[in-house]
Amino acid sequence: MDTLSFDDIDVKLMDEALNMANRGFEAGEVPVGCVFVRFDAESKNKYEIIARAHNLTNLTKDATRHCEMLCINEVLKKQNANYDAEKVFEDAVLYVTVEPCIMCGYALNLMKIKKVYFGCWNDRFGGNGSIIDTQKMAPHHYETIGSFFLNWKMSLIF
Repeated sequence: MDTLSFDDIDVKLMDEALNMANRGFEAGEVPVGCVFVRFDAESKNKYEIIARAHNLTNLTKDATRHCEMLCINEVLKKQNANYDAEKVFEDAVLYVTVEPCIMCGYALNLMKIKKVYFGCWNDRFGGNGSIIDTQKMAPHHYETIGSFFLNWKMSLIF
């Protein structure tokens, strides 16, 4: 798989995730970043980034502060009578620079996210198939599109 199989919107949104990863790196974090996106039902060209983050595990000394978890919490905080977070996740697409770990992969299942694009495989803690496929453990299954980068921009991540 290479970036030519992704459209310009996918590349733009993965660049947003890379920007978050770079911010994390500059702050002394493991450089993983992500964006959660909701697309317009009629056109992929119309979208809203509903959450974005980079890892905060080093700064907070909390191993659960992965960018995916931070974004999930951000969306859940918006829950109110006019904002159904559960429905938001069902329509959301995640762009993340590295395959979600086992913890995050399972959390994404619990949130019933629609689709996940990730940049490279996580051969130490991957939860979308490289180590464990969390989708086999959960009732919900989201579409996963991995190896977005293949060998593209890997110097930023590792």
